[in-house]
This record gives sequence, structure tokens and C-alpha cells, in this order.
Amino acid sequence: MSATCSFSELALQEDFEEVEVLRRGESWDGADRWSASLVSTLEVRVELAPAFHPDHVFHARLVWDRYPDSPPSLVFFDPQSGSKDEPRAWPTGGPFRPVTGLCVNYTREGFAMHPEWVNDARLRWQTGGNVLLKVLRFLQDDLDTGYSGRHQ
Repeated sequence: MSATCSFSELALQEDFEEVEVLRRGESWDGADRWSASLVSTLEVRVELAPAFHPDHVFHARLVWDRYPDSPPSLVFFDPQSGSKDEPRAWPTGGPFRPVTGLCVNYTREGFAMHPEWVNDARLRWQTGGNVLLKVLRFLQDDLDTGYSGRHQ
């Protein structure tokens, strides 16, 4: 990181460090099925698998414009090519929309599909607590409960 870090960069770094401590301690169900890397100031990459198919590993990229004030862009990518436009890199089922995004209220893509969520008290973006941990838990839960296979 640069010598001068923004609030967003510092907040994400702090939350990432807390997530890693919690994950290593496996303090919640599913913590053993994923790993995360802080690859740049506002980008986290995650490797994760659904509960009932631990051999079906997916790679996700979370990028924030402003952490924790806005939801991240969340895309799945091919680890060999780095391409986020490869449909086979995406899970199917539940909220997963290969290549176009997740239809959920914890991603930038979800809010782009549903701008009405911004003003809905039940669905608007929530900035309290460890936002990275919340996004990772929501993503893992959606993969565990909605997964129906790898997109072809």
C-alpha cells in the first residue's frame, strides 16, 4: 500500500485482517471451504466451494469503489486466464447470473439491476460491522443453498 492510505483502504485492510483471524480460528460453519486474498487496496479475491460439492471450486473477485460505503462489484473469474467473461467460471442456481452478476443486495451489480433497493429499508446497503465478513458469509450461504452446478 502507498504511504498515504485512504479511509476506504485502511478500513478494508482492518476488516480483512479480522476476517483472516476469524477464518483461521474456524469460528463459523463453512470457514474451511474458502480462502481470501487482499490483492490490491480495494480488491479481495476469494476461492470458495459449495457445502455439498467441495470439489467444485470457484474464484470470485470483490472490488469496492468506497469501502464500506458502497457494495462491491462481485464477479467470478477463470483462474488460468483471469477472464471474468468466462461462463464456466460461474456457478448456477439461486441468485447467480453467469457473467451479468448476482441478483443480491450485497453487490454493485444487484443494485444496478434493482435501483429500488436503495430506498428499501429491508434491502438497502448496510455499512455497519465488518462489511467484508458480511459479504463473504452471504456469498458462501448463497453458494451453499442455491448452487445447482457449474455454468456450461
